[in-house]
Amino acid sequence: MKRLFIAIILLFIVAGLCTFEFTLNTKESQHASEYLKTAQQQMVDGNEKEAIQTMKKLKELWESNVESMLIFISHEKPDEICENIAVAESYLKSGELPEFYAECKRIENELEHFRDLEIPTINNIL
Repeated sequence: MKRLFIAIILLFIVAGLCTFEFTLNTKESQHASEYLKTAQQQMVDGNEKEAIQTMKKLKELWESNVESMLIFISHEKPDEICENIAVAESYLKSGELPEFYAECKRIENELEHFRDLEIPTINNIL
């Protein structure tokens, strides 16, 4: 009876951790997408300095939260997104706007894929 009770408690702990991880990762990727869209809109509006600041904030946000994400998932996706954010920021600073927009689109796709990987489906679990 004791084992059953402990197993049920462990089941609830694991379910709680999985829910926390899912919420954390999807929330942070959503925030990153919002920052990215804001930076792109600022460039369209001609506010280059504000766009650079927004990209810097995006980079800081992602780097500060990636450590907590890595507790639950492998390094591959978050590190790749972090590298692409740095590349987009360098394109923006150097004034290479077509490359900046292309890199932003790549980051948006990676963030969307990252959120899709976090959804607890049979394919993602197996």
